[in-house]
Amino acid sequence: MSSEASAHRGLGAAIWGQLFLRIAGSAGVLVIGAYFVELADKGFPITSVLVGVMTSLVYLSELLLAPVGGVLSDRGGRKGFLLAGPLLAAFGVLLPPLGFLASAVPPIAVVIGVIA
Repeated sequence: MSSEASAHRGLGAAIWGQLFLRIAGSAGVLVIGAYFVELADKGFPITSVLVGVMTSLVYLSELLLAPVGGVLSDRGGRKGFLLAGPLLAAFGVLLPPLGFLASAVPPIAVVIGVIA
C-alpha cells in the first residue's frame, strides 16, 4: 500500500472518529439536560441558568483542555492517548450510574465534561 493511500485511510478514520466523538458528546449533553429535568421534577431547585452553565462547562472543558492534550500528545506520543482515551471514556460512561456516590450534581457534570 502506498503512503498516499495510507494517509487517505488515516484521514478518513480521523474524520469518522471525530464525527462519532461529536455525536457522543452531544448525546451526553442531552442526557445531562434530561437528568436536570428529572431532578426538577423531584423538587430540586434547578434553574435555567444552572442548566445553561452546566451545559456550557462541558464545551468549555473541551475548549480549554484540547490544546493541553495536544501538547502532551506531541511531547509524549499519541499511542498513550489512543490507549487511555477509550479507558477514560468507559469510566465516564460509568459515572452517571455511580452518581449517587457524589454529594452534588455539578462535580459529576464537570468530570463528565472533562472526560468527554
